Amino acid sequence: MPDLYATCSIYQHRNTPITCPSLLYSKHEPSTVAILKNTDTTIHSVTLEGIGDVVYAVAGSGPPVVLLHGLGGSMVTWAPTISCLAKSHTVFIPDLPGHGQSVKPPSHYNLDFGIHFANAFLDSLQLSEVSLIGNSLGGLIALATALRNPKVVKSLVLVDPAGLGRQIAWSLRLASIPVVGPVLAQLDARLGPGLLKRIFFEPSRVDADIAREIVRLVGDPQIRHTILRSLRSNVSVFGLHRALLQNKHANSLLTPTLLIWGQEDRVIPVQHGIDFAHSHSNVQIHVIQDCGHLPQLEQVEEFNKVVAHFLTTL
Repeated sequence: MPDLYATCSIYQHRNTPITCPSLLYSKHEPSTVAILKNTDTTIHSVTLEGIGDVVYAVAGSGPPVVLLHGLGGSMVTWAPTISCLAKSHTVFIPDLPGHGQSVKPPSHYNLDFGIHFANAFLDSLQLSEVSLIGNSLGGLIALATALRNPKVVKSLVLVDPAGLGRQIAWSLRLASIPVVGPVLAQLDARLGPGLLKRIFFEPSRVDADIAREIVRLVGDPQIRHTILRSLRSNVSVFGLHRALLQNKHANSLLTPTLLIWGQEDRVIPVQHGIDFAHSHSNVQIHVIQDCGHLPQLEQVEEFNKVVAHFLTTL
């Protein structure tokens, strides 16, 4: 794949060149680099204390924006968003620990670890007054980080985030059961269309390369291990653990916040976002019709327009 090497440069933090790690170029197509090749990104790696090596992409220039993907995803789930935001911002897109090409996380992948990662990542890159945009698990990490470190976070965009209510898809509740989880995960990897129908309202709207990569990621043994470990730590058959709910902390939320939610989200119900927005005066909500759990991939044009407007009017 020599043509892709020229498209996506790879550096360590502080721009010290490193040898292209083979993991960045999966034998399975499409690779992360292939999907990002038209976004003018560079790929970097930074070593975070207590975590290890984290791979992230950078694009654009201007005020900093950090995009945090959801459980089982990678930086590719933000591919259609990058070019839009990079017109006016410097966009940082990490693979969360245990996802994509980043290091495998420690034994407990809980919210405290997610917050530790986010703060370590921002500190390492010396980012302040940053806008955090998070989808699903990434939204939970973004909100919890802003509540605990408000001076660093300028604004929040939470996209179908976890943490605003206990109700989540039954498939995830069942997957939290040690005996059942591995079987369901293997079925998802083998029956890709079924997985896509659960997370998207209309999978045919999603870029075909990205859709295939999402299925491949779930089938990756390391990522599947991360998914199951995270579910066992954070979910039960009754839903999301109460300790993860951010509603009780959010009375202190001063950060301007935009919620974006797919009306037809089958993973986390839109009512969580509606209730949260109604109880917090500085929280806006935009509901996207005919859309599932990843609006940034399913309704790209509307999503990008809403996010760009929010960020430029702060």
